[in-house]
Order: sequence, then structure tokens, then C-alpha cells
Amino acid sequence: MAFSGAPSRSVSTRPTLRHKEIGRPRPSVFLLKNIREDALSQELDQMEDYLGVAMIRNPTTLTSSDGNSQRPMKSTDAIAIIAGTAVGGGFLALPSFTSPIGYLPTVLGLCLAFAFLALSALAFCEAAGLAADDARRKKQDSSAAGTSVASVIRQAFGRRWALVAGFGFLAQMLAVMTAQVVKGAELLAELTGMPYRLACAIPMTVIGAWVYANSPERVEGANTILTGVMLAGFGALIASAAGRENLFAGLLRADWMRLLPNTKVPFALPVFVKLLAFGEAMPLLIKRMVLGPQQLQADQAQTNATEPKFDTKEAYSKLRTATFVGASLPLLLAVIWAGISASLVDPVDPNPIISLLHNHGRSIAAPVILLSYGAIGTTILGSLLAMAHFANDMICSKLGYSSFRWSAVASAFTIALPCALACVGPSIYLPLLSFAGAYPTTLLYGLAPSLAALVLRRRLQQHVPDDITTPQLVPGGERTLVALVCAAVGLVGSSTVLALRHLF
Repeated sequence: MAFSGAPSRSVSTRPTLRHKEIGRPRPSVFLLKNIREDALSQELDQMEDYLGVAMIRNPTTLTSSDGNSQRPMKSTDAIAIIAGTAVGGGFLALPSFTSPIGYLPTVLGLCLAFAFLALSALAFCEAAGLAADDARRKKQDSSAAGTSVASVIRQAFGRRWALVAGFGFLAQMLAVMTAQVVKGAELLAELTGMPYRLACAIPMTVIGAWVYANSPERVEGANTILTGVMLAGFGALIASAAGRENLFAGLLRADWMRLLPNTKVPFALPVFVKLLAFGEAMPLLIKRMVLGPQQLQADQAQTNATEPKFDTKEAYSKLRTATFVGASLPLLLAVIWAGISASLVDPVDPNPIISLLHNHGRSIAAPVILLSYGAIGTTILGSLLAMAHFANDMICSKLGYSSFRWSAVASAFTIALPCALACVGPSIYLPLLSFAGAYPTTLLYGLAPSLAALVLRRRLQQHVPDDITTPQLVPGGERTLVALVCAAVGLVGSSTVLALRHLF
């Protein structure tokens, strides 16, 4: 998971929620509660829009902080954003499932996760476009509908569900960052002999202090270096593994039943979903490729500006192609990584990454170290900036002004909380990724977009069927959307049953 182009922090210009004017009636408790809920909902939307920007590699794809560029985003940039968002520290979990399950079942599971995520991404694009259409139907500014998951859910189901979505997004961020701290500390403790808890606290504290003490541009440069380290490690690993004898001996081993949910082994599909997830990038893409240029053209039409006509249908077609191509690149890397781990790691080995470090010489160990810390680093850097941005905006919203002291406290909290959770032990690494895949990722980027697309299209067809500008992007239309809803509910339900059985 990589990032760049993070917006700089600025003093909030929002009016304070406190009412100190003499003679002004104090609002009722319920009205004040609604004001605060609206403010919190806006902050959650801004956090998600920020993350859409924060997890891309190329800072030249945006010309303004709000994403409203004069030119639509190129397809190549969109492909790079999707691929860069998916590739991250979660890739280190793949050998833990590939080794016992086998290569072919792993490939099948990855392909199922890819299909679910790619179709759900198109469902989100369709839902975001329909949300803009619905805003126009209500004679609202279509840009006010927003492109974040929380914005689309609010347009389809109301404000309270948008708040739930926003907190789910925050839970996903926390789970993913804690998982990266766990894996990084485990590897550091194995390589240096440092106590595990110190390996959790010291590097994370140093990295966090450095991130918050430097400008976003400098952090972006560090992220670019880590991205290069990750890709170099992956390339060196492929080259080293390709020269080994009996490379394909372990690829035919298969235990298909382990791909299904059972209580004996961790459920692989939620982790595969999290490993390939790229839903955080879709709000930025739909805004930059379709809705932003579409709104810009509408604004220019009101001022009688002579600009080339924006082809909405062609833009949606490019977006759909970029989504499938961009999502295919992480799938390809995962298939190669699964093949290497299936060939080199013993199926009964409890920790495949540690096995690759110790049992196959420096030609394998060195690339694994580069791959691991490059992937972990890019994820942590983006997560730290994103969580700090959210915390600072929340503080500004509550206080009515920007407080350096409280911002420092919030930044320290974003470092301390993952460290504290990671100190539980290395055993929580897979459960954290499984939780993130089964619940926040599946609910926010699988279930919610499909339901929203169904609800919004039916609502618009009842009122203004001729004014719908958003085409059906999901192949198969409503049937596929219903199937995605069922798949998401099945994944969440089976994960919940397994968790309850394990707990009791």
C-alpha cells in the first residue's frame, strides 16, 4: 500500500460548534447532536477522500487538493493507483496459506477474491455516479454527494449508516497498521535478537516521530524509495527462485478442503480479499475520471464557456478497463509469490517467512527481507499520515481551531495504539488481516456499494428514469449485484460463525 500527493495540513476554517454569542438561543440537544453528527460525517468523508489521494505513487495525477483537475486522469495513472493501493504488507501473509493449502487452491482462492473485488469496485463506481444523479434529482449540487464510501452510503441509506461506514473504515486502518507492526517486529526480533515488544515500540516510535516531524513531500520521497526496495526484492526473489532445482515439485500439492471455512485452519478467503483489496482508490478514480470533469463541464456550460464536450460514456468505459487491468497486476504478483512459497516452504512449517530467511541461503533471505520491509514500510507511512489527518480534522471540528498541543497528542496516539495492540504477540497477525478482510473490507467495498447501486438505481428509475447519466457498469446488471451482496453476506457470516466457534 503506497502513497504520495498527501494534502498538507492546514488550519481549519470551520465555524466552532460552541454558541457564545450573547442573546443567541442555545440549540436543543437533538439539534446540537445532529450538527455534530453532520460534522463527524464530513470528517469521515474527508478522511476517506484523503486516503484515496494518500495511497497513490504518482503525485502528478492531481492538480488540486480537492481532486478537481482540468484534465481527466489518464488510464495509465488509474492502473498504477489501483495496483499501488493493493500491493502492501498483506502480501507477507500469503505463504502462511499457500504452504498448507497448495498452489492450485491458492490460485483459485485469489481469483475468486479478484472477481469479487473487481466487480464490487465497478459497483461502487456505479453507485457513486447514481448518487450524483440522485443529488441532481433533489436539486442539490451534485458535487455535494461526494465520492467516498461514506458519502455514497449517506446518499443511499442516510446519515447514520454513513457514520457506521466511517468508523468501519477507521477500524480497518487500525487493524492493517497493527498487523504491519506485528510482522515487522517479528522479523526484527528474529534477525537481531531484540525482545519482541521492544521491536514493536522502538521502530514504530522512531518512524512515527520522523513522519510527523517532516513535510509530506519528504515522506513521499521515503515512500518512493521503499516502493523501489519492495519491487527490487520481489524481482531478486523471482530470479533466485527460478535458478533452483525441482522448483515446480511442490506446485501440484493441493488440499482443496482447506479453502473452505473450517475450524481446524484459518479461513483463507478473507485474507485473500484483504491482500488484493484496492477499494480505497476508487473514490479518487471515479472523481478524477468521471464525476469531476462532468461537474466541471456543467459549471462551464452555465458560464457559456466553449470547451470540448466531455464524453461520460467513454469515461466510464475507460474507468472499467482501468479497474480490471489495475486489479490484475496485484493478482499476477500474488500468483507468482504463491508459486515461490509453495515450492520452497514445507507445508507443515508454522512460519513460512522465517523459514525463507533461514533455510534457503542468502540468495533467498536477502530478497525476502527487502520485500518484507519495503511492503511494511509503504503501508505504515500511508497509514500514519492518514490517521493523523483524520485525528487533526476531528480536533479542529470539535474545538473550532487548530491546536498544536492536541494535534501532537493525537499523533502520539496513532503511534501508541498500534504498538500497544501489537504487543499482544505475533499470533494476532493473521487474525488482524482476517478481521480486516472479512468485515471492514467486505462490508465497505463489497456489500455497501452493491446495495447502494441497487437502491439508488431503483429510486431513480421510479422518479426520473430519463435523467440517469450513469450506465450499468457491472456485467450482468442487477443479477450480478445481488450475487455480490450474497457473497459478501456469506463471507461475513461464515467468518462470524468460525470466530464464535473458536471463541467458545
